[in-house]
Amino acid sequence: MAATLEEMRENHLSIRSAHRAFNDAIGASASRFAENKVVRTITEGLINLIPLVLVGTICIAISNLPFPPLHDFLNGITDGHWTLISNMITFATADIIGLAALFSVSFELAESSTFVQKREISVFIPMFTAFACFVILFAWDSTTYQLATDGATPAVLFQNPGRTGVFPALFVAILAVRLFISFGRLWQRIIGTRRRIVDATFQIRIAMRSVFPVICTLVSFVILRLFVDWLQDVTLFEERLQGFLQQLITGGDFLSIIATVICMQILWFFGAHGSDTMLDFLPHVNPISQSLADTQTAETIGTTLPETMQNIGTTLASHDFYDHFVSLGGAGATMGLLIAMFVFGTAAKGRKLARISVFPIVFNVNETLIYGIPIVLNPFMLVPFLLAPMITASISYLGFVTGLVPPIMLTVEWTTPILLSGYMETGSLAGTALQFVGLAASFVLYAPFVRITKRATAKRQLEMFDRFKRIAATAANNEHASVVNRHDNMGEIAREFASEFNTYFDDSSIPFIMAYQPKSDKDGHVAGCEALLRWTHPIYGPVPPDVLIELTDEAGLSTPMGRWITKQSLEELSRWQKLGFNDLVMSINLNPHHIYEDKEFPDYLGELLRSLDIDPELVEMEITEHVAVRSSESMLKLFARIRACGVNLSIDDMGMGYSSLTYISDFGVTTVKLDISLVDKIATDVRQQEIVRSVVELATQLNLAIVVEGVEEKQQLDALVELGCRYFQGYYFSKALPPKDFLAYVERKGTVRMLPCGT
Repeated sequence: MAATLEEMRENHLSIRSAHRAFNDAIGASASRFAENKVVRTITEGLINLIPLVLVGTICIAISNLPFPPLHDFLNGITDGHWTLISNMITFATADIIGLAALFSVSFELAESSTFVQKREISVFIPMFTAFACFVILFAWDSTTYQLATDGATPAVLFQNPGRTGVFPALFVAILAVRLFISFGRLWQRIIGTRRRIVDATFQIRIAMRSVFPVICTLVSFVILRLFVDWLQDVTLFEERLQGFLQQLITGGDFLSIIATVICMQILWFFGAHGSDTMLDFLPHVNPISQSLADTQTAETIGTTLPETMQNIGTTLASHDFYDHFVSLGGAGATMGLLIAMFVFGTAAKGRKLARISVFPIVFNVNETLIYGIPIVLNPFMLVPFLLAPMITASISYLGFVTGLVPPIMLTVEWTTPILLSGYMETGSLAGTALQFVGLAASFVLYAPFVRITKRATAKRQLEMFDRFKRIAATAANNEHASVVNRHDNMGEIAREFASEFNTYFDDSSIPFIMAYQPKSDKDGHVAGCEALLRWTHPIYGPVPPDVLIELTDEAGLSTPMGRWITKQSLEELSRWQKLGFNDLVMSINLNPHHIYEDKEFPDYLGELLRSLDIDPELVEMEITEHVAVRSSESMLKLFARIRACGVNLSIDDMGMGYSSLTYISDFGVTTVKLDISLVDKIATDVRQQEIVRSVVELATQLNLAIVVEGVEEKQQLDALVELGCRYFQGYYFSKALPPKDFLAYVERKGTVRMLPCGT
């Protein structure tokens, strides 16, 4: 029996392991697809549309709310013009979303091109070229042009510039920008092109480079339009397709309903407005005729299924059936998705998106999810996006054909919230119950995909952040490198951080903390500490201090960050002194960007010392060896002003440039910190031992104190003590500690005053 239970347990674990591996594989595939450059830029372009969608949604929802007092109030405050105002805003947002998608996606595609990033061409030229191509392919009408009077410009009539035009916009944006970039590179390769325009101004050079790719791209679309027109004339494809769809959709039988749903969802998946495209063939329910049908149904309860089908045929072949009983919360029955996102959680971006989407989805508008998750071109969401409305359609079909739910008797606006619309349309709580069952089914279907997506997204985010940390750390050591200005995922992460940091400082809600790493003698007595910046991001986890400083620098926050660190550290030191710890020296790092930019920092430091009543001799401001050696005359004056506040200066990361120690000591340095690169092999490396011995001898002559960083092993400590070092910092003694833990450490170890070498 025990063996059987053990086998069952092993089988269960193996199944779970295989299931997790399968889910991880799916998540990895979806992530790789999302990382595709074209897909990523399309996603970014569609996300830009969310503000327009939200504004249009609010106007549509308010205008269609079944609450007359609200409409009376709105007309009262607008002098009876609310409908006009609402229509204007809706037209300027939701009704031109196709054109907005064209501009947004073409801009993102052009900006991501190295052709634009190298300033070879302006980002706006391929964007406007894409617009011209859209006009050629979808807006040009020869009949309108021929009817225009001589000398007059014919009206440009855009077909479906709104939600139904998103897919054509994506198609044109991708093709036009790709063609433009390709023709632009071809033009660059033409012999002599660069030489002929090298003496021109920058704008003239851009204009000259633009002419050839613009012409070639437009000609390509002219040829494409002529081919499409010819193909249509020969095959009558559009008319035949419309006839087929009309016959399919208006059938009203189960297979027609499922086929219609599949077609709608596939169109949505590729960015087209599937509902408008497919359901334009269907009428809304006629209240009078349908009320008669309802009466007939009531009289034929218990009749055969064919007779019942005949009675509810109008319901199943109506726009209202799909709007309120299939697309619960919008295309894909995405209210179930939204609830699953709240119940099972998601990444931080997903939580924000879910909160934003609550209002529009209540009114059956889900573009925020479709463009924000995104669902468009997201293979991972394709399965539930197809299956959820197929399930709701099947449930609703059964509910109506079995007579459990009365036929639709009244047409209500498509923005009417579900559960309410079910009752209003059927005149029965059975309609509400049917919607509730469909909503529950869609939730159950979306739930596992939400959980898998969450796990895959979290894994992908951590992998990306590991790479980001390496890139940001490299940028921190290269004054010419930038992370924020990158045109890839790394740049996007950096810009998100920059935005967060600006919000923190603007709102005075800074989440960073200061930790304090002891500086000890060989016996562990504490002579002081180094104040170190720490932050644990809620998604990515601990952020290295050098990465954090680099990001605040690139966000333009060097001065507020430097002052915040100084203030937090000195306030902590003041508390320690009031508790009787009067020998501890606080070391504060000076960020190079901060001291370059904040010329008033010495005045700020002096005022802070006075207001906190701190002995300046117990404060060290640390600068790196690199900054000290390369200091200009103005920087030396700034160091002198800092020294004039009474604080000490310390050289941090003293490495192979130890020969500059004599020069550095000329502007008031009292302490030198040897970098870990000099001590990592100090117990066995004779060369490192000679370097440290030379530095100690020189520091003794110059009356400087030495602190050795990165001491992690007793062998290192013993070797350094033998070489004349007296103060140490590293994990052998302690990691950086929160203030409370640091004080407990000091009480346990005791204190010692830091003295120069040879004293």
